Amino acid sequence: MLTVYGGLGYNFTGSNLALKGNYDLDEDGSPETTDPVNLDFSSSGPRATAGIRLKFAVFTLHCDYTLAKYKALTAGFGINVR
Repeated sequence: MLTVYGGLGYNFTGSNLALKGNYDLDEDGSPETTDPVNLDFSSSGPRATAGIRLKFAVFTLHCDYTLAKYKALTAGFGINVR
């Protein structure tokens, strides 16, 4: 009926966005800028998660909270069909 759970882990994330090429911003035919966007993002660090799940016949409710660089609270509702 009641399940308590937890977990420990380590996150590795990364993303990049690049807009490569020559761009004519005022349409006069001569390139005004080259490779105008080059963004890199990365983050890593430990995380810990704790949560509970309640089961009522065929219905379940769950909620968990994650402590990391970006904290997250997750909740949900489920139906078990067998």
